[in-house]
Amino acid sequence: MLFREERTETALDVAEEIVRGRVAASRGAVLSASEIRALLCTDPPLLEQFIDLGTQLQPNGFDLTLAQVERFVGAGRVDFSNAERKLSEPASGGYRGVYASEQRDRA
Repeated sequence: MLFREERTETALDVAEEIVRGRVAASRGAVLSASEIRALLCTDPPLLEQFIDLGTQLQPNGFDLTLAQVERFVGAGRVDFSNAERKLSEPASGGYRGVYASEQRDRA
């Protein structure tokens, strides 16, 4: 039998790897609560302007909050050169149909 030495990573070790862009692809994209908490202490932090860390921090994620919600009242248009690009006009209230949201927390 072959045995290999396994190193136990701390949340700070993982946070440092994430900041340096060296997280292995096999690790996946989900961060644990302890990893997120460690990344909140880095410069720049993973998230800013959140309301309540105790409520928003989840076992494997972070619940974001919304700053505002607007609905589209007109059509937009995309263009290869952006010469004829047109942004949809937003309006507040009446949230039936297609709408846009702006997240409050900075990620």
